[in-house]
Amino acid sequence: MAVVRITQELIERVQKNIRQTMQAAVDAVEDSPPDLGAAALNIVLAPYKELLGQCPPEWFKRCNRVTLQSPKKSPVDYSVDSDLIDAVLVPIRFPDSAHYQTQVDHDGGVHIWLSGAVMWSEERTALESWARATNKIKADVHAAVEAARTTLEAFSTLSPALKAWPALWDLLPEDVKNKHHEVVTRAPKAAAPDVSASLDKLGGVTAQLTINKLKV
Repeated sequence: MAVVRITQELIERVQKNIRQTMQAAVDAVEDSPPDLGAAALNIVLAPYKELLGQCPPEWFKRCNRVTLQSPKKSPVDYSVDSDLIDAVLVPIRFPDSAHYQTQVDHDGGVHIWLSGAVMWSEERTALESWARATNKIKADVHAAVEAARTTLEAFSTLSPALKAWPALWDLLPEDVKNKHHEVVTRAPKAAAPDVSASLDKLGGVTAQLTINKLKV
């Protein structure tokens, strides 16, 4: 096998492939927030429904999107959009409430901040759990990307890196694989460095690579 040097360019290409490999897992969590917008809007609008026929129409606006946003003292930030099947008439200005704050956009969206911890306890718990799960998987990907750098920087050539981290092979660009397979005279082996700490953070990447193979 040819001696392939581990360069900054190679490290960055491997890191890019890790992000691409893990993107499906990130999307699966990030794109599946609790769908609570329509229900929350119905609760907020309940006191105003009987006024629709009694007030001037210019006091209301048709909205087709709800955004639930974390209140100021929320332990985790979130912003979740829900498209409404049918447009709903909402007051252009809502009075202040201890349980929620609202803002109506010019483009047909209404933002709701669920400030009432008791009134919205189930909704806030679900939204915060989703936000934490999203933040965690993104943090795991970032940790894996940095662990890959730490692992690869411990080696000067590819062959010993592959022995320490076999799953690295699936993250290599094809031109690097082809170069590695070239037959040349072998150089004397050097002692392999200890990269066990950084490899522990790459378990999720290895698992996702295995899942991807099973899908083929």
